[in-house]
Amino acid sequence: MRQTTSISFKAAMMMVILISIISSCEDEENNGPEPEGIGFEINNNSGPSKGPCGEFKWKVNHELDEATDSGGYFVQKLRIHKNITKECPSTGCNNIDVTYYEAWKVNQDCTVTKYREGDRGDYDDMYKSPSCLDSEGTNDFTGELKYFENLSLPGDFKKNNPKTYAGVLPSTTNKPDFWDNGESLTHNLSSEWDCCGDSTHTLTTTPDFTEEEEEESETTGGKFFDHVEPLTPWSDRSYTEADNNLLRENAQQLQRLSTTEIMNGIEEYSTYYKGETDALSKLYIMMRILFDVPEFTPMDQAQSFGGWIKPEQLITGEQTSLLWPLGFDEGPIPVVKHDFMGYAGTSYNAVDEAQYFMEQFGRREF
Repeated sequence: MRQTTSISFKAAMMMVILISIISSCEDEENNGPEPEGIGFEINNNSGPSKGPCGEFKWKVNHELDEATDSGGYFVQKLRIHKNITKECPSTGCNNIDVTYYEAWKVNQDCTVTKYREGDRGDYDDMYKSPSCLDSEGTNDFTGELKYFENLSLPGDFKKNNPKTYAGVLPSTTNKPDFWDNGESLTHNLSSEWDCCGDSTHTLTTTPDFTEEEEEESETTGGKFFDHVEPLTPWSDRSYTEADNNLLRENAQQLQRLSTTEIMNGIEEYSTYYKGETDALSKLYIMMRILFDVPEFTPMDQAQSFGGWIKPEQLITGEQTSLLWPLGFDEGPIPVVKHDFMGYAGTSYNAVDEAQYFMEQFGRREF
């Protein structure tokens, strides 16, 4: 549920006053940053919600107090510092210490970023981290958010920059010449967990939105979420033996749920993580274990419910593999055997796929 609470910032310098309200947004290039300050806010979208062993997710939106005359960019300096202080015995989670700058474009005559114009998306920024089972540690996201009017980004701001976690946002690890140590909005999250002993997890944020979502975060998802969220995203890396062992363990726990609980869990999970490929890739592989999907299916009987890219031979022959990227080693539970190849096209419809699997193949027994 979207929250309306926000934190406001009025720059000390002159405000831009619009003479009239213009309803359309124009995508125009800018020539250089202007010093005039425009007030803006960080609005809570959802969360912060916390899961087991350091897992969390927090979505926010950026919005100007007044529409911009020239267009510009929100720019955030972000440091992520994750420190596994103890393993008991081993997690497969890695320490992280990286600082980078990421940017959101605001088009002329707009107050919101281009990512939220119309129906393009419902949030601007998300802090998230997966569970690190059998470990204890800390994870700090420290953000400084500013708005720059009439800014053209330097060339080293790259989309899908492998040195950052900004994804499709333009980002760089180099400090831009236009960045200074002046006033900014604070956008911080601090996580501390212990899954070696007491299974504790504390989460604090600035702005402090923790109380607003406390009740929802405790009730969302139930048992189904508990055994899907800890999985390693298939879209994130090559699956290791440890990742597959974790997948088997959680599949065995989910097998104990009723079909109604499974179907309800799939619907709630796919709604909660709509549009998030990493999270939905966990559901995609788990469903191929929970339902008795065969290794091969005649092409004329197969249906597709999303844009998961497959090898060419699985889309051109007389048979396809709905089980892909899973396969069998020893035992009745399939495991991930193939790497993620990408996603394109329409949103993943996990609910319809689950109904199709149930009608065609039923539940898997193991």
